Amino acid sequence: MAKQRVFVLGLDAVPPSLLKTLKGGIPNLTRFLETSEYGPLESTHPPITCPAWATMATGKDPGELGVYGFRNRTGPGYDHLKMVSSRDIQAPSVWDLLSQRGKEVIVVAVPPGYPPKPVKGYFVSCFLTPGHKNSFTYPEDFKEELLKISPKYKFDVMNFRTPEKERILKEIYELTDQHFKLVHHFLKTKPWDFFMFTEIATDRLHHAFWKYFDSSHPKHDSASKFKDAIPDYYRYLDSLIGKTFELLDDKTTVFVVSDHGSKAIHGGIGINEFLIREGYLVLKQEELKKNLLIEPTLLVSPCLPAGNQNHVIGVSPEIIDWKKTRAWGEGGYYARVFINKKGREPEGIVLESEFEPLKLKLREKLQAIPDENGNTLDTKVLFPEEIYPLITGIPPDLMVYFDNLNWRAIGTIGYPSLYVSENDTGPDDSNHSQDGIYAFKNSQTQKKKVEGMKIHQISQKILEVY
Repeated sequence: MAKQRVFVLGLDAVPPSLLKTLKGGIPNLTRFLETSEYGPLESTHPPITCPAWATMATGKDPGELGVYGFRNRTGPGYDHLKMVSSRDIQAPSVWDLLSQRGKEVIVVAVPPGYPPKPVKGYFVSCFLTPGHKNSFTYPEDFKEELLKISPKYKFDVMNFRTPEKERILKEIYELTDQHFKLVHHFLKTKPWDFFMFTEIATDRLHHAFWKYFDSSHPKHDSASKFKDAIPDYYRYLDSLIGKTFELLDDKTTVFVVSDHGSKAIHGGIGINEFLIREGYLVLKQEELKKNLLIEPTLLVSPCLPAGNQNHVIGVSPEIIDWKKTRAWGEGGYYARVFINKKGREPEGIVLESEFEPLKLKLREKLQAIPDENGNTLDTKVLFPEEIYPLITGIPPDLMVYFDNLNWRAIGTIGYPSLYVSENDTGPDDSNHSQDGIYAFKNSQTQKKKVEGMKIHQISQKILEVY
């Protein structure tokens, strides 16, 4: 019987619409998609790199994993937030299960992949890796071999939310080149039955250059020298993918997948500004005076650029009057709202009998927020218990997708308006969208358009090959 091999190519944040638009410039990917089982891949709620790749690898949704974003609450305290790591994923992934079956596996840069996990084969950690001084390979001594291939091996694009577009683009190409050089080295020199690799540079490209590419973007700039940054990069990426496919035999089962999509970001809506204005979040005035350098009322712009106002601060636990606060929020791709529930939070004031009515009232008010011109937004407010059959860890009480993720959630405060024109962590052209891509091909595959594929189904489909 022929040896069964599966190769999974992950492209972070790639939506189906993008590949359709770029079709003429990406012949290798286009050829693959047009001869495969292909369609949209519905991401997790929330559609974020972490937890989405972990769901793909384990078949477990964020509720089962207890991972609701890059930062997660680890306890009932107001400051118990921790960046996700590979240690937080307790469910076995496909590479764990295949290692147990005696299969040789290679895993490269699949988030959350730091610190690296032991496998029967090789594991190289992801963009969460702090740097070369840390252990980032398994086995650990493979690090030396990797650094001979790429002495300046990159894990990510440094500070990609910045106006330094030339530098970002240069690093995106360097990152991609080094990743594929490593992948090709593995394919040529190491034994494997299962291989999974994720390229994060696509996500960084979209965040930095989407407005130059997408004519529907509110800040579209077709005259910029970066107008072809996205199609040019994808031509280069496609050439590397073509070289990768050449190293696979025709008996290899190949998946091309993305964890979620991308779309134009229309701006940001201040979740904590909203909660303050509605009386749900109360700040300590003395602490506020220490932190706000100027009076917010002196600024009158209805939609400010985020992150460049010297009155803007983060909402840290010490400036909140918890004895008067009923709810607070975390910003990000989506808003996470937590209720200050009595008996659960250290200084909770919302009684059990008030908890559900408050959630419903907040949902109603959040869904009613218009855009800065008074137009209706398609805001979706989800309750974790409505979408996750099992809940572990500490989920938010409400999950808010402003205008179905066309707007980002802003956690900082001090603005004269609920609205900012971009991201409060720096310039940002895109937010995430729900659908990524799914393509599957082996020697028996018939070209087929598929609908309804969900990200948690991928792990089982991989395992069925063996």
